[in-house]
Amino acid sequence: AIFRCDVIILLFAFGVTLLVRREVTIVQALRLGMSTVLASIILTVPLDSVLWQRPIWPEAEVLLFNTVENKSSDYGTSPWYWYLAKALPK
Repeated sequence: AIFRCDVIILLFAFGVTLLVRREVTIVQALRLGMSTVLASIILTVPLDSVLWQRPIWPEAEVLLFNTVENKSSDYGTSPWYWYLAKALPK
């Protein structure tokens, strides 16, 4: 998918850098951000809907599943240090 929740963090950091360096104004950044989000959704929702054979926006479903329905633990849990011990490259 073009629009991914983890990409938002990277784009936000990039956008803040552009704002701090005064390469864009807040209005320009908001316009660009909103148009990028809109274009991404317009492109990805139809494609994902065709592939899943039902109307779907996978990122919204993941957000609802993990936060609103609080079911992320259905896939298992690990102790808090798991990322430090196992997930980070050595």
